Parts: sequence; structure tokens; C-alpha cells
Amino acid sequence: MLPKTEDEMRSFVSAVADGESEQVHSILLYCLDNHSNLRETAYLSKFITSVQIPLDITMTQRDEVLSDHAKHYQSLQQEFRILFGRHKAAKKEEEQWDETCRKNDIKTLQNEKTALLEKTREMEDRLTNNTESFGELVMTASMLRKEQDTQVRLSERMEEQQRALKPNEIKLGNIKGRLESFQSLYGSGDVMNMTTVLNGLRREVTEVTMIVRSDLVSDRSKLEAKMKHLERLRDRPPCTVEYLERVLSMKRDLEAQIDVESRLLKEEETTKSHPNIETYKQVRPCVSTFRHIAALC
Repeated sequence: MLPKTEDEMRSFVSAVADGESEQVHSILLYCLDNHSNLRETAYLSKFITSVQIPLDITMTQRDEVLSDHAKHYQSLQQEFRILFGRHKAAKKEEEQWDETCRKNDIKTLQNEKTALLEKTREMEDRLTNNTESFGELVMTASMLRKEQDTQVRLSERMEEQQRALKPNEIKLGNIKGRLESFQSLYGSGDVMNMTTVLNGLRREVTEVTMIVRSDLVSDRSKLEAKMKHLERLRDRPPCTVEYLERVLSMKRDLEAQIDVESRLLKEEETTKSHPNIETYKQVRPCVSTFRHIAALC
């Protein structure tokens, strides 16, 4: 209980100052019970607390600017109180509206629950009273499922048969084409007889035989030419990597020797002092021969 008289207040303050648990617990209980109001008061206190100007300042201050500011501040505080009151009223109306909406939703859900329970009970009564009709429904559903499975299997078989029908149609078209060509060659209907057919087949066999023989002769000539080419390749000396390297080495040696001989010959021709200059001139054709051999290698 909060103190009401001045003596109770004085003893209450001294008890709180001494840290008595009973008084401290009463304060905490009051704060917990009035938490929302105290929080609002704590929020508003910094905005609605009036500013007291010290008396010495008001007595010595000749300019009225400070008092004007104080009056303007008080007017703003009053405006803030009015706006906060409106905000509080609007928030309370909103909370009341939300509470009303929640109650209506709960009532609607309860009505729907009641309706669903009634429908469930009606269906249970109907099923218990009409067990024969329920059995018929189950049998009908089972038969429908079997028919659906049969239809699916028939559809799969029809697709398989359609896929198998395409190559057969192609074969039938080929046979019809051969029949039409056969009838155009040997006649059709009553005109066609066995003698005509046999004569036509003999002619066809003769033509095919001639074509096959000509093809065989052509293939034989091609094979003989290929065999001769292979025999020429077989009779050629073997050409290995070692052989090619040896030939290339001989080529390099001959080219080096030719260069040396050519340089010496040019030196002798310019000096004309060597007595065997004619001998070098005779050797020159041999040098050209060596060059030709080296080029062939």
C-alpha cells in the first residue's frame, strides 16, 4: 500500500532508504502491476515537464526573449499533449477494432467447425445406415480402376503396333513398286502367261550376267594394276631410317668436298701461277657431276 499521509510518507521514505524488503517489494509490485502506465509516464516526462526559470534571472533580465521562449515551449507542450491524446485514442480504437475482428473470426471459425461436425455426423449416419450402397460404391470404384488399367495397357499395345506398322508399310510399298515394274514388263491380268514370264526372266538374267561379267572384268583389271604397283614397290630397295641418314651424310660430305675443290679452282684461276691449272679445268666437269649426284641424293 502506498502512503497517504505525511507521517506515512516520512516513515515510508526512511524504510526505503534503510532497504527494508517489505517496502522495496511493494514498490516492485506496483511497478509490475502498472508497467504500461509507468512506461508511458517515463516517455512523456521529458516532453511535458515544465521549465522553471530561476527568479534571479527573471528579476535581472530586462529582455523578454527568455520569457517568450518559455511561453512558446509551454504552447508546444500543450500541443504535444493534445496530439498524444489523439494518438492514444486512435490506438485504443484500433486495438478495440482488432479485438472485435478477432472475436468475429473466432465466431466464424466456430460456426464452420460446428457445420463440419454436423456434416461429418450426417455422413457417418448415412454410411452406417446404407452399408450396402457403400459396398456398391467400393465395388464400382474398383471396377473403374481396373478398366482404367486395361485402357492404359491397350493404349501401350496400340502404340507398339503403330511403331511396328511403319516398317511393314515401307516393305509393302517396295513390294508394290516391284509388282508394278513386273507388270509393266510382262503384262498384267489375263495377258500375262508363264512363257512370257520365263522369257522375261531369262532376258533379265542374261542382262544381269553381262553386267556382272563386265564389272568383274573391270575389277580384275583394277586389281591387276594394283598388284603390279605393289610388286614395283616390293622390288624397290628397302628404305630405312639408317639408310636415309647414311645417304644424307654422304651428300653432306660430297657437297663439302665440291665446295673445297671449287674454291681452290677459283684461287688457281685468279693467280694463274699453278702449273697444273689445266688439270683443275679437266677436273671441273667431275665437280659438276658430283653436284648432280648430291642433288639426286
